[in-house]
Amino acid sequence: MAQVGGERQGDLDVDVLVVGYGPAGEVLAGAIARAGHRVAAVERWPAPYGLPRLVGFDGEAVRIVQSVADVDDALRDSVVFERAQWFGADGELNMTTDMSGTSSGFAALYSVYQPDIEAAIESRTATFPNATVLRGTGLVDLDQDDDGVTATVGAWRSSTEGVDPATHRRITAKYLVACDGARSTVRTRLEAELEDFGIDERWLNFDTIVKRPLPEKVAGIEFHMSPERPYVFMPIGTKRHRFEIRLLPHESEEEMVRPEVAWNWLADKFDLGPDDVEIIRDVVYPFPTRIAKDWRLGRIFLAGDAAHTMPPYTGMGACAAMRDATNLAWKLDLVLRGLAGDALLDTYQQEREQQYRLLVDVSVMLCEAVNLSDPEAAKARDAAMRSRPAPPQFFPGPKVGFLHHESGRAVIAPVGDASPQGVIRRNGVAGRFDDLLGHGCFSLVAQFDPAVALRRDQLGRLQALGIAIGSLAPSSPFHVEDVDGTYRTYFDAQDVAAFVARPDFLVFGQAADEGELRDLVDEMLTGLLDPAGGRDLAPALERSRKA
Repeated sequence: MAQVGGERQGDLDVDVLVVGYGPAGEVLAGAIARAGHRVAAVERWPAPYGLPRLVGFDGEAVRIVQSVADVDDALRDSVVFERAQWFGADGELNMTTDMSGTSSGFAALYSVYQPDIEAAIESRTATFPNATVLRGTGLVDLDQDDDGVTATVGAWRSSTEGVDPATHRRITAKYLVACDGARSTVRTRLEAELEDFGIDERWLNFDTIVKRPLPEKVAGIEFHMSPERPYVFMPIGTKRHRFEIRLLPHESEEEMVRPEVAWNWLADKFDLGPDDVEIIRDVVYPFPTRIAKDWRLGRIFLAGDAAHTMPPYTGMGACAAMRDATNLAWKLDLVLRGLAGDALLDTYQQEREQQYRLLVDVSVMLCEAVNLSDPEAAKARDAAMRSRPAPPQFFPGPKVGFLHHESGRAVIAPVGDASPQGVIRRNGVAGRFDDLLGHGCFSLVAQFDPAVALRRDQLGRLQALGIAIGSLAPSSPFHVEDVDGTYRTYFDAQDVAAFVARPDFLVFGQAADEGELRDLVDEMLTGLLDPAGGRDLAPALERSRKA
């Protein structure tokens, strides 16, 4: 990977230009580079941000990191979240959210140290010569036509001075993806409309390095919904801790970010001082909640915070951004390779927005509940929470888009949800399924032998597409040993014998027998065609096979 600062450089031509190199941009650039396409990422800040912003990371997001990084290195300072507790205005427990279990081959939820995650992704991307990261580089202008996008960029000076005009250069790309945050320059230049949910809350966040073991009363994740001033605390991996308190309407940001505010609060609330923790950051965060009305504008896409923002009460903001990136990456890959029609890209917003709006609804509901300042309303809230079971911490995947639809056009779970990932053994080597059989590709897992079940033309097209195939049948050339029983358990629970998953791990469809699998594969291959052109995939697949 070429890493270039903001100095004057020549023009650049790539397949995909990524603007913004945070979690969404890093995943997207890494996935596009892994697929063999030319990718460039521009980021105005000259070095990675060295402090954590995200904390909560679900198993599916960890699997995304696994696809573009050494996941064990990325998780080296993480801890598993088992539960979160919510306390009412009287200080008594309202509910406990169970976050135990597994997902996608990992724990259901982790507390992570964000710089480790980003460093692991960037380290993997650096191994690809077809990837270029331009740090200290800001966007000046952009234009697009039917064939691609032309962006003008240059050395970033500061938020007030902008880009140095003496360093302007052009980058041409077939597609551009804006991952440049909630104040997205790309979105602003496109004048993309936003749906605003009217959330207006501000919280003071102060992160700490733990110097000695903290008392048990602050060891976990707790939400305290006091009408006077709600607060939250949680671990950040193994060595750090985060505390957050709500700013009241009359309090200014300037007065609240003074160091004594955090120290006084820590001392009064938990008897913590400089011998216990070191404060490494205190910053005020607003919680705007907005969704762009259009995530695709021609050959330009919005992803992550550029497309949507929400209150942080589900802890899924960064996970959502990474889901955007991995959803879009595989679709761009197939379109760039000529294996899918442009219409496949239109399913990006359709799928991601449906899932994201559920997160927004839950986050807004929690935001309104946590921030109640009226004592009587808070008392009623507490009674309601204590009388109901805690909601599950599983957010279903999309039920629209490029997925198997039943005869009534419905998508029925687990279709659209994350597929399982177990430990398998193939040719004497044991490991996670994705690591052994491939990242960024479709996958097919069956109890029977797909080599026998599928027609020769189907099998050839799937293999040219780059599908990972695993069979539990010992006689199959695709045989894998189900070491930890993940796939046997899944097949028994679903009463099926095979499933096909997309490159973003979502289950495309399931089959009860060989005949249903043949129909499912035909449906999937047909769905990749350009509906308007109805072109045959065979020539493109043949080129892919030879490559």
